[in-house]
Amino acid sequence: MEFINASTRPTEVQSTAGTPGAAGNGFAQLTMYKERPVDGEISIEDFEKYALDRLRILKAIEEAKLRSKTEDVIQQEVRKHWEKHMQAGSKQAAHRKDLISHYILRLAYCRTADLRNWLLQQECLLFKYRFKHLYKSQQVEFFTSMGLPYHAISDDEAAELAEDLAAVFKATGDYGKVNAVANSHRTDTPRRLGGDYELSDEG
Repeated sequence: MEFINASTRPTEVQSTAGTPGAAGNGFAQLTMYKERPVDGEISIEDFEKYALDRLRILKAIEEAKLRSKTEDVIQQEVRKHWEKHMQAGSKQAAHRKDLISHYILRLAYCRTADLRNWLLQQECLLFKYRFKHLYKSQQVEFFTSMGLPYHAISDDEAAELAEDLAAVFKATGDYGKVNAVANSHRTDTPRRLGGDYELSDEG
């Protein structure tokens, strides 16, 4: 990735990595960040702006958690901050900004274990709130596109796991239906069960 002066910057190169979702601001364009930003040019000004915009969202999540706000309130605030700070003109540009800003912060916060842990925690929460924003069909499509083994647990399985489910619900603050996801592809950190599956709230 090259850095250029904003005054000599050409028309923005659109990313072709991945398949962006339907939301123009990129909130529903969920990714596991396995893909790196496409090669191209970015001005130093945009490099700084992308990092600060994403950091504002992560800081807002941290502050909301510290104030013990409800999950629904945090969900709304996260989407509001995302729409405010991550607008980029098109779905492709928003997807590109999402990728670049994520990797910039990974670079900036790799210096110490505390910084890495802070970033990981906030990024996991951001991922969770974006995932919960998706419709059920979009959640299933996301699991499939990422190659994640998935099935919705039955009522019988839920009854067998009632104690563990209660712990998950308490941790997530969400009492919706629960899905089962293979441990080898963990997408959240509610609670790992003793076996082949962990539980992930459907949102």
